[in-house]
Amino acid sequence: MIRFIVRRKRKDDPFSAGYESLETFIADVPILQEALLRGGTSQDGYDLTELVGVEVVTSVGGTSEVR
Repeated sequence: MIRFIVRRKRKDDPFSAGYESLETFIADVPILQEALLRGGTSQDGYDLTELVGVEVVTSVGGTSEVR
């Protein structure tokens, strides 16, 4: 299981206060979990894997659309 934390920032207009919220989701994504858990260390080295970004890809009429 992987815990995702999503930050949302909003501001309606230049004169209003901004708003920020955090949401937490737990999901089973075995292939991502496996990638994040691989690696290891030796006495003089390291092997670190981290998630650096996410995008939503939907299928539209046989072509992919990134939103």
